[in-house]
Amino acid sequence: MSTDGLFPLSRGCPQEFKLNESGVINASEIDLVKKQLGKVTASKIENGSLLGLGTGTTAVCFIEALA
Repeated sequence: MSTDGLFPLSRGCPQEFKLNESGVINASEIDLVKKQLGKVTASKIENGSLLGLGTGTTAVCFIEALA
């Protein structure tokens, strides 16, 4: 976490999310985080990659981004 209270999702990712007073991403931004994680992860997949996925909502966001 940066000292300004913002959480940069990943290097090169322009999206930042504000943390609440407990140092946790606000609940209203969780879906945005999941979608962005799906996009960032999908962008790193190469032809011939073997993937293992979970069954949660972040996996759904990843599959949508990969499609």
